[in-house]
Amino acid sequence: MSKNPADNTIAALAARSWEFAKVWDYSISHSILRIRLNESTAGLALHDCEHVTFDPVWAINNLKIVSYDHPHGRRYRVTDGDHLDVDCGQVYFSEHMQSGF
Repeated sequence: MSKNPADNTIAALAARSWEFAKVWDYSISHSILRIRLNESTAGLALHDCEHVTFDPVWAINNLKIVSYDHPHGRRYRVTDGDHLDVDCGQVYFSEHMQSGF
């Protein structure tokens, strides 16, 4: 298992079939977007978000996480067609997301 949470997230997403996503919450002040996957407690937490566009609920079609180098360190672009487009500093996957930041 990688020490990089984003690598672990990519592996966890690839290991299962996801049908739909629903934005759980988004905090502009904390720069955190949390997305619930299917009707489970599993989800994604995107931290240090800068560019954020999303539909509240969508059928997952082509969920991608791509890393790139930025002058301030590694960043991630999380996309799913026209439904999700987020630039963030870290991506975490959790089988059991909890409320709160």
